[in-house]
Amino acid sequence: MNKNNSIIAIICTVVILLNSTSASYSNQELTYENMAKAVFDRVFAAADKKTNCLPYLECVSNDTIWIHSENDGKIVITSKVLKFCYQGVTKETGDARLAFLIGHEMSHLFNNDFKYDTPMYDKISSNTRKFLIKAHEIKADEDGLLNTTMAGYNLWSLVKKDNNFFQDWIDEAKSKKSNHPFPSERKNRIIKKINELKEDMIYFRIGVRLFQIERYEEALEFLKKFKEKFQCREVFNNIGLIYYQMAMEKLYAKNKKSLYRFKLSTFFDPHTRAELLDDHKERYKGDKIKLDKEIKELFEKAIKNFEIACSKDPFYAPSRINLSSLYIIKEEYNKSINYLDEALKINPKDPHAMNNKAVAEYLKNENSPNGDSFLKAKNELESIIKNQLDFSDAYYNLGRLFYENKNIKEAKANWNKFGKLEPESNYYSKLNKQFVLPNSKKKAKPTLKPLSSVMPGPFNNKVADKIDAKQHIVVDLEDTYQVLSNVDIKVLVKRYDIILVESSLNKNEKIYSFDSCNRKFKSLSGISTYVFDKFALDVKKGKVINEIYY
Repeated sequence: MNKNNSIIAIICTVVILLNSTSASYSNQELTYENMAKAVFDRVFAAADKKTNCLPYLECVSNDTIWIHSENDGKIVITSKVLKFCYQGVTKETGDARLAFLIGHEMSHLFNNDFKYDTPMYDKISSNTRKFLIKAHEIKADEDGLLNTTMAGYNLWSLVKKDNNFFQDWIDEAKSKKSNHPFPSERKNRIIKKINELKEDMIYFRIGVRLFQIERYEEALEFLKKFKEKFQCREVFNNIGLIYYQMAMEKLYAKNKKSLYRFKLSTFFDPHTRAELLDDHKERYKGDKIKLDKEIKELFEKAIKNFEIACSKDPFYAPSRINLSSLYIIKEEYNKSINYLDEALKINPKDPHAMNNKAVAEYLKNENSPNGDSFLKAKNELESIIKNQLDFSDAYYNLGRLFYENKNIKEAKANWNKFGKLEPESNYYSKLNKQFVLPNSKKKAKPTLKPLSSVMPGPFNNKVADKIDAKQHIVVDLEDTYQVLSNVDIKVLVKRYDIILVESSLNKNEKIYSFDSCNRKFKSLSGISTYVFDKFALDVKKGKVINEIYY
């Protein structure tokens, strides 16, 4: 990706121009125009931008079905096209149709397909020119699919079952003349590309799972592999989190005497928060966290990936929250607060953003003469708890505030509530080195009788026969991996060892106790993952849907 892409995505202002010579717009056309602007913004933000070209959109009132791009960055679209996209379908489908068209034209701009109209190419034959133009239309379709999908639109509506958006376009335009492939060919290519993307998702899913069980180097390999296929906001965010976590581990190992006092929120994994707690001694004003060259480089890689994720979606909060945590660690509080303000514009009640902002503002202002930093942070953390009683970070930080202000009774009360929510966390175990809290007795670790006959360990032909894989993929990264799967099980093999087994629970509705997990992940899909020693559980609506062994 071009190094200026993030800047382009931030500074680009989408210009909707009204053609002064065209007819006046009807109210319906103005509604379509507003929809087009919103779709354009999303597609441009998510697109894989390969040049410094700044596309902009011009809507013209015209009864011709027509959209094209020009080498100055302009994408012209007629009111007839907008009507065609939305009429007779849901808004979701209409948005997807329009997004594909815009993504297709952006591909022409980013790939500089206008070079064939320059004198340099005058000497090539007409047949060669037609072949090259058709090839670029095929590429623009594929890029349009990627751009549209990365922006969050579902393109199955264009090609599912008996639908063929491309044939409908030709029929509506009432023209057989086209530089594009035949509609049936375009549909089949899109279906093929969608299926390829579905197959590539295995790299993303394995990367996330490896991240959850703290195999960060391997997780990074799989996520980078997926990024080659699909440069979405989530993959950049997760890669950033891996670099962040790797830096934090090294930072803690080299700064054991420098206590960082608060528990910072990151979006996915509580374990990726700032785990720099050593013991509950006072941190002196002169103490500084030491960032050596290696840690600084990891932080810079994390920042780069988080910023790319932000640039791909102005309404994507996770990377903004993760950036805020990183800048708090670096003691750059103003930068942290700026990202948190962006996150809170997206969701004013986001507890992760509210938690980090309370910490950032407290640390920024703790030495100010007015002395109200404690009260402001306390009120903010208490408001989080009022809206979300199980948000553990707020209890921990509230306890820390009371402790620093010599109110040991309130500090213990809040830390005790924190311990009920995270009894196995490093934070709680560190607290008990100094305090004996009422709920400090650890709960018994749960045991799990595996449903799967395949477990982590040596991989051989006998084990392969047990798996009876319907799909077998070999992945050559820094090491050679194999992914074997059938309806009920997925197995990841590294060299000659099984390192991960995931078993689906289609009918089994086992009941587990999740209180004593080591780590917990929450996803936007409603699935929570609880990680224990040597196994993990995916849970949705109180029911375990996957057992994972590692």
